[in-house]
Amino acid sequence: MKCFFLIIILMISPLTLKAEPLKLVFPESYAPLAWDDAGRMRGIGIDVLDASLKDILNVDVSYKGYPWARGQEEVRKGRSDGFVTVPTPDRLLYVTCSPEPLIVIELAVYTYANHPRRDELLQVKTYDDLKGFVLLDYRGNGWTKNIAGGLNVIWANTLEQTYQLLAARRADVVVRNNFNFDYFMKDQSLKVKFEKMPGVLSRIPLHLCIRKTSQYVSLLPAFSQTISDLREKGVIEEIIRPYGHGPLAPGS
Repeated sequence: MKCFFLIIILMISPLTLKAEPLKLVFPESYAPLAWDDAGRMRGIGIDVLDASLKDILNVDVSYKGYPWARGQEEVRKGRSDGFVTVPTPDRLLYVTCSPEPLIVIELAVYTYANHPRRDELLQVKTYDDLKGFVLLDYRGNGWTKNIAGGLNVIWANTLEQTYQLLAARRADVVVRNNFNFDYFMKDQSLKVKFEKMPGVLSRIPLHLCIRKTSQYVSLLPAFSQTISDLREKGVIEEIIRPYGHGPLAPGS
């Protein structure tokens, strides 16, 4: 009997067991790149990952939204496998990121309508030019924490709060990516409250980053090749189009 159970145990190897899905986390409210719609994650990032991971690489993937700081902790502590974001030095301590980005976003400066120092803001081209202004951002935004040293930053709990506080003139500017702000400004009642400055502070590639100890980290080279192929065929552009405008590929 003992031999019988030993044989059964040996037969149930990791290869014969159904693997756990690739668990990816996102900000719960970062439309149109990703957002939680009544428990179901939606957005550009989700659609691109579905087209690459699920449809081509046949990977079982699950998506979950969190407050962004908490979502990153879910990955760092090993409860989830990865996220799509900027490969900052802090994140690279515990994740490996795909060579090929999913998309590239542009960061621009937005202020409230009729700002008294509008002429100065029109000349802003770098983060250093924002010294002397009060900047709004949301907690968990690692890009701002790494870049905006020396700036006066008010940290809001959510992305939406940054817009609310800016509309209320509690600060001077937000630095936001083109996809996100343009998506929210489809609401004409909001659009009249803000003005976009012409300068582009940075172009940032967003990569799939997987925890170094995850069983899925070896997937990244194949994923990058798949993303490159989809971009070349125009599939990613087609995914993005219904959500609004924005740069579609590195170097565009």
